[in-house]
Amino acid sequence: MKKKIYLLVMLILLTSNVFAQTGKIIRAKTPANYTITVNSNVKSFLFYVDGNLIKGNRVTLPLGTYSIVIKSKGFTDFITNVNLNRDMIINATLQMETKMISQNAYVSVYIPENILNYSMPNTLSQVRIFDNGVLMSGFNFQAIPGRHTIRIESGAFAIEQTYDFFAGASYRIEPVAYLNITQ
Repeated sequence: MKKKIYLLVMLILLTSNVFAQTGKIIRAKTPANYTITVNSNVKSFLFYVDGNLIKGNRVTLPLGTYSIVIKSKGFTDFITNVNLNRDMIINATLQMETKMISQNAYVSVYIPENILNYSMPNTLSQVRIFDNGVLMSGFNFQAIPGRHTIRIESGAFAIEQTYDFFAGASYRIEPVAYLNITQ
C-alpha cells in the first residue's frame, strides 16, 4: 500500500511539473546599445554628450535620454536632448554668432593737401568716393566685412583698389599721386 501511495504521489508531482512548464525560456534583458552620429555644416566642431567631450563625431551609448551639445568657435551652440532608443543621426546646423556678423569695419578717407587743387572752389566737394560702386556720402563710412572695391574720383582722374576689410578693424585710405618722369 505504501508503494501505491508513493507511486501516486510521484505521478502527481511529475504531472504537475509537466503542466507547469510553459516552454518559454526567460532571459534577463540586457540594455541595448545605440549609435549617435553627428553631422554639421561646420568642418571643425566639438561634440558633447551630457557634458562629456566625445572624440570624433560618433558615440555608442545604452538606451536612455541624453543632452547633446555641438560647439564651434564663432558659432552659436547647437543644443538638443535625445531619447536614444535606436541608432540616430543628428544634423547640427550651427549659426554664426550675431556679434560676428554685425560688427563692421570702419573706413576713413584722407586726401593729402599736397594733391588738392586749391585754385578751384570747394576742392573737397569735388572728390567722390565709391564703395563697390555705391557713392558714399562723406569721407568716413562703415563697411561690412569682406572684399570691397574702393574708387576715388575727382574731375578726370580716378583711383581704384580692391581690399578685404575685417570686422572691427579701422582703415585709413590715402590716395597718393606723383609724377613718374622718364626720358
